Amino acid sequence: MMKQSREKLLLFAFVGILAVWQGQALFHAIFIAPREQREIQLGLLNKDVTKLELEQRRFENARTYLKELQNRSLPAVPVAQSQYQPWLIELATQSKLTGVSVEGLTGTAQPKGGTYYSITGTVIARGTLDRICDFLHAFHQAGLLHRITGIKLVATKHEGNPAIDATISVEGLTLVNSPSRTTLFADAKNPPKPGVPLKDRKDFDSITSKNLFVSTYKPVKAPEKTPERPKSPIEALPDTAEFVYLVASLASGAERDATLFDRTSAKETKLTAGSSFNIAGLSGKVVSIHDDYVVVEVEGDKWQLDLGKNLRQMRKL
Repeated sequence: MMKQSREKLLLFAFVGILAVWQGQALFHAIFIAPREQREIQLGLLNKDVTKLELEQRRFENARTYLKELQNRSLPAVPVAQSQYQPWLIELATQSKLTGVSVEGLTGTAQPKGGTYYSITGTVIARGTLDRICDFLHAFHQAGLLHRITGIKLVATKHEGNPAIDATISVEGLTLVNSPSRTTLFADAKNPPKPGVPLKDRKDFDSITSKNLFVSTYKPVKAPEKTPERPKSPIEALPDTAEFVYLVASLASGAERDATLFDRTSAKETKLTAGSSFNIAGLSGKVVSIHDDYVVVEVEGDKWQLDLGKNLRQMRKL
């Protein structure tokens, strides 16, 4: 009987546990799962809304930018050519350039990429570098949808603040969808702003202060030559004097004589005290003859020629 009672209790406990487990699953399926599903769907919808809001902001920004470009755009091609050319001339004249002209101002027949027409031309003018900088600064400050595509500057003088011949290539754009107008600016009283903020004009002073068209080269003054020291009679001797040697100094009683030998001609010249000589371009008088040297006088100065030395090796006394 007790065994059967325990079995019944175990059975009831198992059935109770099973009922509780099934009840939790049923509760989750009825109440929890739908809530979780709605939260997931709400999260996805919020992402979609955020994406749409981002796209909307991008669209508004693009529309604002397009409106800005349309405001900066040149008018339609025929009007642009008739308005743009005098405006360029007036701008250059206001910058105090001279000889101003605009050449080859033409527009494309078909829009590029179906988006815009291009108008190109060349401004030719003359002026100093600072005035050319004035023109370029005013050109960009105008806010029109245009740009400088090339510039060539030539100066014939390179001193002071020389006049420069300027050839400036320009390009303007006319958007296809720009509102039609008969003036260069959509609103003359409120001209457009440049696409990129520009520096102040004074920031370009470094260009004009270091004018590359002005020569800064200053020739170095050659140092004054020091007057050359006049050559001594021995230094002025010809090269042949190097081959005339004192080869002997002999005593004969109370008298003594010396011998000069010219190796180039094998000629000997005898020297005695008080005698004169002229050999290898050297003229002088023999003062004295000693055992191993001779003293001679040349142009008022005394020189010593040692035995075995040549005329170019004489030493001044």
